[in-house]
Amino acid sequence: PIQQQQQPLDQKSKSKAPPPTTKRPTNPYTHNISRSSPATVIWLHENFEACEDISLGREPLFDHYNAHCRSLGHEPLNQASFGKLIRSVFPNLKTRRLGTRGNSKYHYYGIKVKSSSLLHFDSSQIGGANHKYQRPSRKKKLQPKELTREVPNPNDWTSFIDGNVELPLFPSLSSQGFATKDDFCKPYHVNCKEVLRAVCVGDFDKVQNIINQFWGSIAAHFKVILASAHGRNAVLKCDEILYISLKKAIAHDALLPVPENLVKQIRYFGKYIEPWTETALDGFDPRLVREKCALAKKFGYFLRRFTSLNHLISSMSGVVQTSSIALSMVEDLKAIDFDSVHSQCAAVASCKRESAQIFFEEVLENLRKQVTVVGWAQWLHVKLRLVCGSSGSDEDKMRRARNFMKIWSLYGSILLRDLTLRSAASFGSFHLCRLVISELLTFFLERVQDVGMICLESENFKLTTRPGMDYDRSLRPVQPTLQPQQMPVTTTSSTSFPPPPQGFVSSQIPQKSSTAPMTMLNTMQTKSPVRFG
Repeated sequence: PIQQQQQPLDQKSKSKAPPPTTKRPTNPYTHNISRSSPATVIWLHENFEACEDISLGREPLFDHYNAHCRSLGHEPLNQASFGKLIRSVFPNLKTRRLGTRGNSKYHYYGIKVKSSSLLHFDSSQIGGANHKYQRPSRKKKLQPKELTREVPNPNDWTSFIDGNVELPLFPSLSSQGFATKDDFCKPYHVNCKEVLRAVCVGDFDKVQNIINQFWGSIAAHFKVILASAHGRNAVLKCDEILYISLKKAIAHDALLPVPENLVKQIRYFGKYIEPWTETALDGFDPRLVREKCALAKKFGYFLRRFTSLNHLISSMSGVVQTSSIALSMVEDLKAIDFDSVHSQCAAVASCKRESAQIFFEEVLENLRKQVTVVGWAQWLHVKLRLVCGSSGSDEDKMRRARNFMKIWSLYGSILLRDLTLRSAASFGSFHLCRLVISELLTFFLERVQDVGMICLESENFKLTTRPGMDYDRSLRPVQPTLQPQQMPVTTTSSTSFPPPPQGFVSSQIPQKSSTAPMTMLNTMQTKSPVRFG
């Protein structure tokens, strides 16, 4: 009986065994090179990079290393110790004997010279997977022109990603009292330039390998520096400059339609940039990992917001610029009893009928004239600036802007309900336009929180729609703006709404002239302003 009682207990204990835990992803390039010279590690990172199908001669590479040590006055390692050092920097490096029989030499396979390096290697010292180091034949085979034509790349995103963006210089740790050899910002700037270059050509998958290789192969003494407060602050400032440069390259214009395949790649990059950062920083100070991941998460959120807004804008462009759809939306909206809609909204929010009627009529006018998406954005930019007003603090202006956003959401939901009850043919089109207007307003308010109220000024429309201009603005102080002569000044905290301008077409506003928005504002003051709220 004792054996019979123990059997079910053993079976229960086996059934309650904990499930196998999944391993946390680690950086494959992580290693310890505490006994190596930091200057040599920086030299290797600046002149070489990992590449699967390229090899370099071991003897000429060791000769370049000796010349580097002589220039610094350091005693070089022997060839065996140098081999261990270069394998610690490039873990996937292999040693192979390449060449013909009797003329073969040892090579480091899996490394190549960077294009920015000044080191010289002969053609006989550089090989590939199929390279046999044979003498080149004197007879050159000429290929026909038909075979040498460039095949168009279906993923050619050069017109949508700004490849001319340059990474600004990083703040140096030398000003904090660190020695030149301990300045981590110099090699980190080289790594960030590689990240920016990979993003500019649309190779988002390469970013993970770049950051893994860099953070997994840095010298051990850099980990001590990065654990300090000065080191962490310096790295975070460098990350902010990098992310702003990436914004300039990817989201240089939020209103420019982006191809669907590029949108998917940007979403993929924004989704995995945070876990890639966490994996690359395996073994570093937890505070540094936490703060860097927070910046990466914020940047990923921005990319997701940008792609969602750009997707809606691309869809709206085909709706508002189609005459049949736009006229159908106008007819369906005119059939709605506006007094009934306003009475329902007035029971929830404080809003005067005249201001809401003006806004409703301007929407109809934009639909009749088939205003482009850029024109809709400029119109909302003007409305939001006038809603905030010129009096009061920034908090009061933000409160008016948020109140305007809430009232617009309430009106839009009631209009959608009435269109649904009427089985209107343009229900889907109006629903899309309402989403785009709400997304644009939310995007503008987010830009106000990031940059300030200056982005709502008439001449700073590009600053609102182009997030990458933030760093350029920090370099150049913004000139004081000229206020229009007849700007109405509100004495209360309520928000004012101007009447619709006569003959105003949003798509015809020139973007490069700073005087055009001022003329538009003067035109909008022909009637007395209507107070909103």
